[in-house]
Amino acid sequence: MAAIMDVIRSHLGHETLESLGKRVGADPSIVQRVASMALPMLIGGLSRNVNASPQGRSSLNAALERDHDGSLLDSLGSLLRGGTAGGGLGALAGAVGDLFGGGSAPAEPSRATNGDGILRHVLGDRREAVEEGTARASGLDRGQVGSLLAALAPMLMGALGKVKRDRHLDEEGVVQLVEAERRDLEHATPEASEGDLRRLLDEASGGEDVASWADRLSSMFGGAFTDQKEPPN
Repeated sequence: MAAIMDVIRSHLGHETLESLGKRVGADPSIVQRVASMALPMLIGGLSRNVNASPQGRSSLNAALERDHDGSLLDSLGSLLRGGTAGGGLGALAGAVGDLFGGGSAPAEPSRATNGDGILRHVLGDRREAVEEGTARASGLDRGQVGSLLAALAPMLMGALGKVKRDRHLDEEGVVQLVEAERRDLEHATPEASEGDLRRLLDEASGGEDVASWADRLSSMFGGAFTDQKEPPN
């Protein structure tokens, strides 16, 4: 499996899925299904953005250097259980609320954990279609899916930032990483062709189209986040 998904997989084991499920009122197996649908589509959104303009590339690289060094992942288990975040996050008040797009979040949430802000940048006006399609394919309601996407988005950015840091990647290296990740995911997806994840967000007319894609992604990656041990906090 590709590098970014490997990092997420190592942190998204059963205990984390269970914590996420409790937060939104869903079974961990359904949370796992949503993750298997949503994360490839979010990577497709990142690919679309870095291919759209030089500004998209520089903005992503700047956001990673400024806000996403991977330390959020080191504290993920503690955050989701309601404990005090450690490591690079320090004692960030309200971080659990940030991950879920509100709740106990402070007035100015940390950009590292502000899932709604990340989704605005990654999905833009396609967020509604992605939420609707994922809801149809998963059986959850759109509110539950929206909350899960707002929690998964910071994990994705944290994983991307960790790989960037570990590999000492510059802006062009980040672009190449995102593109390699997208291609690997497409190659593992039945009937996908080059650029499909990127085009999905441009061409889907609504939730029904996204739901069809979400089902295909789930069939391929639905088992990707099971039987993982939680990392130490």
